[in-house]
Amino acid sequence: MFKKKKSPPPAAAPAPESEDNLPKQKSGRFSKLRAILLNRSFLIVTVTLLVPLLAALGVFQTLEYSVSNQFFQLRGPIPHSEDIIVVAIDDESFQQTGLQWPWPRDYIAKIVAGISAGKPKAISIDAFF
Repeated sequence: MFKKKKSPPPAAAPAPESEDNLPKQKSGRFSKLRAILLNRSFLIVTVTLLVPLLAALGVFQTLEYSVSNQFFQLRGPIPHSEDIIVVAIDDESFQQTGLQWPWPRDYIAKIVAGISAGKPKAISIDAFF
């Protein structure tokens, strides 16, 4: 009626540890090469993660501005053409006129009329009204 279940065969006993059964340590060129590649891989991953973080913090922008400033100082001023005149509206202009921005359009028109009296080839205005 009831059948007796067969028990699984006994597991093989682990082999005693001897010099023949131990994993062999790799030595020589390949272990040195593997160490070099692991070090380089770690360096590449670190740089790959660090560069975007530093860029987000603005470190590279600050460095770029500093280097750019040094180049401009080394270069010195560039001689400009005597044919071009820039009329700038700056803080001193506001103090002299007593006006605030935006200046009235008729005041800007008077400035343009004064410039036109000199018969320039072109007049360019770069302002928001």
